[in-house]
Amino acid sequence: MPTKPVAALSLLIALLTAGCAPAPTVEGKPTSGQTATRKPTALPPAPPEGYLLRVKETKGTKFTYKWTNDASSRPSDAEWEKKLPAPYNKPGSMNVQGTLTWEVADVKDGVYTFKSVSDTTEGTGVGHGVEQAKEYVDRAPTPQTIKVNERWTKPSEDDFYDPLTNSFHRLFPEKPVKVGDSWTYKPFPQAKDAKATLVGAEEVAGRKALHIKVDLPGAFPSSKDVLNIWVDPTNGRIVKVDMLNTQDEQGLYVENRYVQEIKTDG
Repeated sequence: MPTKPVAALSLLIALLTAGCAPAPTVEGKPTSGQTATRKPTALPPAPPEGYLLRVKETKGTKFTYKWTNDASSRPSDAEWEKKLPAPYNKPGSMNVQGTLTWEVADVKDGVYTFKSVSDTTEGTGVGHGVEQAKEYVDRAPTPQTIKVNERWTKPSEDDFYDPLTNSFHRLFPEKPVKVGDSWTYKPFPQAKDAKATLVGAEEVAGRKALHIKVDLPGAFPSSKDVLNIWVDPTNGRIVKVDMLNTQDEQGLYVENRYVQEIKTDG
């Protein structure tokens, strides 16, 4: 039996909070949305051939997200409750919140360079989640630099595990898509394809956005990952992210939900 059965929980949280923003609700209750400062914008009419999803940012543009991450764990069953070492043999949970600021640092030859800073501003926990929440709050703001092309594809695999884009990598399809269309893409090397579906147009964070639902390949055999992304079709900007992951590994059931929603932009 592993000496640290909480490794799965720590890995999930690390992936989500290292540079991306987190969010949510362990109990399945959605986090309250943040309202953008600008007035709602109308969604442009879909061309007959569908929406061509592409990043179209301008150098110098900045935008800020509010994020929340809720994670919880408990023994898989009564037998595992006896086997697991304290404190992981009892339920634990953590809620951390913060901000994520992106700046378009450069645009050159079709490649967009984003600089970001993620800052955990507050956190609470129960059980072993108390210490984990404190660790995130005590961290210094985390800066990152990433590069993507107009289809959210990284030109280099060197920073592939950058949490900002580990689920968005190659997200935008090659051809235009209409509501109801599905496509596949490979967010992770040597992994199964993810399936994305354009669900429809919805108002999120004070603007109209396209809702894409993604069934992701799990990081572990028992993983179930569902990712919902809302995109501004006028510039390809991610307006909101809502990701729910559950897994049952090494006697520990883990649930993690991450929500990131745009707060201000320019």
